[in-house]
Amino acid sequence: MAGGYHVYVPGEDPVKQAAHYARYVKLEKGNFRPVVDVEYMPGSRELLVSEARFTADLEIFLGQLERAYGLKPVIYTHMDFYERYLSGSFSHYPYWMASYTQEAPGMMSLFSEPDPEVLPAIYVWQFTASESIPGVAGPVSISFLPMANVHSMSY
Repeated sequence: MAGGYHVYVPGEDPVKQAAHYARYVKLEKGNFRPVVDVEYMPGSRELLVSEARFTADLEIFLGQLERAYGLKPVIYTHMDFYERYLSGSFSHYPYWMASYTQEAPGMMSLFSEPDPEVLPAIYVWQFTASESIPGVAGPVSISFLPMANVHSMSY
């Protein structure tokens, strides 16, 4: 599956970020849905904007992408960030969750649709960011996408 990936920058205009993504990412049937990386900026463990502004701006950004592509984008994040900033406000979006553990996150939707009122729909699990692959310099992230979820992640 091919697709586009955007690192969301809190504090920057969400409409401009969404327009930039839509201008450069032309999806075709079978591609990944739009993917948005939502987490702390490198070198920081804080949002760098108020939580209220973060939530409002992210809602605008995700809404713009949803209108542009006709389906909900996928939010890539990690468990700590989800629990601290996204839970409750963004549980109705599909997730690609980074959780560097031996077992998939307990709420991962491997074979059925979870109730978004209770749990987020985690369709992809990134289980490492430190794998090595011959011919690739540096560490590589590896994710698990069950075949049962491929359709849910497609454009």
